[in-house]
Amino acid sequence: MNKREAYEKRGQEFWKRYYKQLQGATIIEFVGMNKDKDMDWDEGFPCFKVKFSNGTYGLIEVSKDEEGNGGGTLFGMAFPDMDDYDKKYKLNSYEEVKA
Repeated sequence: MNKREAYEKRGQEFWKRYYKQLQGATIIEFVGMNKDKDMDWDEGFPCFKVKFSNGTYGLIEVSKDEEGNGGGTLFGMAFPDMDDYDKKYKLNSYEEVKA
């Protein structure tokens, strides 16, 4: 194995060990969008409180990349039904709701 292959294998092993910490973890709550003061509301990092399988607690934040260049998105979940919210706040062309 040449040096490049050895570093590639090391990188693969690093990420395997890093993400393996999530095995058996439980998401306790969605904390919110953790963001810097100069970010817009949708540019923050989705932040979750988790309980790891070893019993410790921590915060998980989702980033675009390992450098932390902005928040990311998780895929694989259904979009929430926002109809009640839209009606309450008169969004998305709903007529004024009478109280």
